Amino acid sequence: MLERRSENTSLAGATRLDRLKLLESDFGCWLETVCDYLFYFFLLVGMTNGQLRTSGSKAYLLWGALLLLGALASFLALGWQRQPRRRTS
Repeated sequence: MLERRSENTSLAGATRLDRLKLLESDFGCWLETVCDYLFYFFLLVGMTNGQLRTSGSKAYLLWGALLLLGALASFLALGWQRQPRRRTS
């Protein structure tokens, strides 16, 4: 039977290892950022949809829209500043 280690089988573990070895690339930084933000987007949409379906209250649509607007603003602000570390030799 194969032994599975979470740090070796996850994308997060691989990115941590790359950061420790200073092997980050521009594309890797971009890909990690996009994947993180897509996860947050779908999480907020799913939470809004779940609350709307279970309660039936349209107020959750407003709250969900406000959350998505705030998340989009923070994603844009953080994405603008996100840069991979540069190695100094």
